[in-house]
Amino acid sequence: MKKTAAALLALTATSVAFAAPSANSFYVTGKVGYTDYHNTVKLNTDSNNNQYHDGDGTGYGLFLGYRLNNHVAFELGWQKPANNTYNLDTTSFTHKANVLDLGVKFNQFIGSKVNVYAGLGAGVFFNKVTATDGTVSEKTRVAPYASAGLEYYFVDSFAVGVEYKAYFRTFKDSRLNAAEGSYAVTLSESVHNNSHKYNPDVHLVQATVSYVFGQHKPVVAAPVVTTEKFELKSDVLFALNSDKLAPNATEAFAGVLARYNNPNATVSGVEVVGHADRTGSAAYNLKLSERRAQTVANYLVSQGVNESLLTVKGVGSSEPVTNGCYDVKGRQALAACLAPDRRVDVFVTGTTQSK
Repeated sequence: MKKTAAALLALTATSVAFAAPSANSFYVTGKVGYTDYHNTVKLNTDSNNNQYHDGDGTGYGLFLGYRLNNHVAFELGWQKPANNTYNLDTTSFTHKANVLDLGVKFNQFIGSKVNVYAGLGAGVFFNKVTATDGTVSEKTRVAPYASAGLEYYFVDSFAVGVEYKAYFRTFKDSRLNAAEGSYAVTLSESVHNNSHKYNPDVHLVQATVSYVFGQHKPVVAAPVVTTEKFELKSDVLFALNSDKLAPNATEAFAGVLARYNNPNATVSGVEVVGHADRTGSAAYNLKLSERRAQTVANYLVSQGVNESLLTVKGVGSSEPVTNGCYDVKGRQALAACLAPDRRVDVFVTGTTQSK
């Protein structure tokens, strides 16, 4: 069992994390392993004749659980310990038991794949003790139990583990009512000058396999396509009637480049659109807006933007953002009013993961 636990811990250290099973979920667990009957029969003749006849064998069980949250679960199940056979003088006894379990399980996840737990509860033992002389004792007894274990989740719906479980004082009968002259085991009754006490603890070390119902792989949200607009003012980027970048113009590109280089998003296209105000001829404004758009595109390429993603165009004064400022008098005042129309817009289109 130590090797099994070590192997599970090793798997934990090398695995990719999955989510722990969700709350409000049901699970089923199968168990199989070693059973040990402890202190089954004690012969109290004198200090030199204290004997313990302990049996062992394979036990198994099946349990249904309800996970309230990641820390508390409730379990109802059936456990079949191994049969226990023991001898008193010339009489042989066989103890068979079926156990109906009800208990609470306290979980503590280490990461999202390993669960260390402890359990408390009680088992209803349906006991049957049969002697070779035909004596039969059938007794039902409620025995408290404590357990501890380790589970490893390969995925959020499937786990394997190991568990230790101990039931205490699982059988008690004041007399087996054997035929006269036989060696019937009794509690607090002298038989051939010996006091025979049978009230064993049952210990189990078992491998476990669990399946959690209703667990699904996390649904990956569909990528969301977004387009982010960056408005670059021509008065900052360029001198009057020029398509050459001003010396301090590079600071204006910080937002565009940050969006393009965002490691948590992808970029599928970058559109650069040049604009002019209404002053001057339409043909001149169109050409100037095209040249300025191309200058911006060239700078973006120099900063690592994939040229194949770029679309570049100029639209002259056809898409103003002002009302034309027709009521503004004076050349300088008009130029200031029309400044928002002199711009280069950069549209960055890409996908982000919705949260």
